[in-house]
Amino acid sequence: MWRAAISEEQTSAEADFLQTVLQLTPKAKVLDVPCGNGRISLELASRGFRLTGVDISQGFLEEARLTATKRQLEIVFERREMRDLPWKGKFDGAFCFGNSFGYLDDDGNANFLKAVNRILKQGGRFVLDAASVAEAVLPKIQDRTEVQVGDIRFIEVNHYDHVLSRLDTEYTFVRNGNMEKRFGSHRIYTYRELCQLLEAAGFVNLESYGSLSQDPFKFGSQGLFLLLQNRKNRFAHCS
Repeated sequence: MWRAAISEEQTSAEADFLQTVLQLTPKAKVLDVPCGNGRISLELASRGFRLTGVDISQGFLEEARLTATKRQLEIVFERREMRDLPWKGKFDGAFCFGNSFGYLDDDGNANFLKAVNRILKQGGRFVLDAASVAEAVLPKIQDRTEVQVGDIRFIEVNHYDHVLSRLDTEYTFVRNGNMEKRFGSHRIYTYRELCQLLEAAGFVNLESYGSLSQDPFKFGSQGLFLLLQNRKNRFAHCS
């Protein structure tokens, strides 16, 4: 379903955004975490940047490697949990896209951000897709949604736990008469809570965008893209 839901135009637009806001120079080293099937890594690598992709899904990584080989692109894809990033000070930039942030507990989410900070060179930039920030997701949350994605009927049933600030979701996928269910639990941070996590991890927040068009983030925005910079041992703030 994820493959069918994201068009090539969307991937190109995301790569354009990342290339611009990360201020990538030729042959810049960039980390994609988690990378899924490598769709953004592949696009950025085709533009001359040096990509490393990390994901926990062996199937997606095999697909990413196969596609890279077919396109004659040199990309490093490694199977790792997203907090397991051993490359201290190696990367010029990094990004976490696909609304992949927030599924761990608070300590886990904080440790992920600290791990990203460690792998960046001094002054390196990081873009965090935080689409499920409270100011964006809560105004439009629905108890149940149903959409058709290609030949898959996708049903999402949500329950917001206001005590734990988590969105618990049951996902149902129906195709050719077969049905599968999956469950997810997503920590819903407010903008300010995200800032506190990022400050503690050693980041300065440079900009907050509500879209890939770089519209300023505001209450009710479709999503949130945070542009951050590594500033170790410096006072950090969110604006």
